[in-house]
Amino acid sequence: MMFEPDDDFFPVLPQARTLRPAGPEDLAATIAFTVLLFAAGVVLSFGGVLQLMSVDACGARPTGCDYALLASTIWITPAATVAALGLAIVALARRPRRRRRTWWVPVLGLAFTVCAFAVASALVRAGLGMST
Repeated sequence: MMFEPDDDFFPVLPQARTLRPAGPEDLAATIAFTVLLFAAGVVLSFGGVLQLMSVDACGARPTGCDYALLASTIWITPAATVAALGLAIVALARRPRRRRRTWWVPVLGLAFTVCAFAVASALVRAGLGMST
């Protein structure tokens, strides 16, 4: 025929993939990552408290420290952990109705908690007046 499409100019698109519903392995992975998120949050929160013990160096410094900033940094990592755990638990609760994969929610929460710890650590160093 005269008007047949040419495969070189009009490639055939692949069929759309069908999403398979989340199975029990996704539930196990989500629970495991949520437990890992909780454990990492506890360890990182304790690490933040240990960093705040360096406030002892403020007495020997003539410039002093920013005590208001140091007092506020103690809550950054635990608050991020609680928020991430809340989202992970909501994702677990909604999972039976949605049938979507939810393992990525606690993994994203873990990344958020680690980033919050890094920010809190940088703020502690700034509050102590340390450079880099």
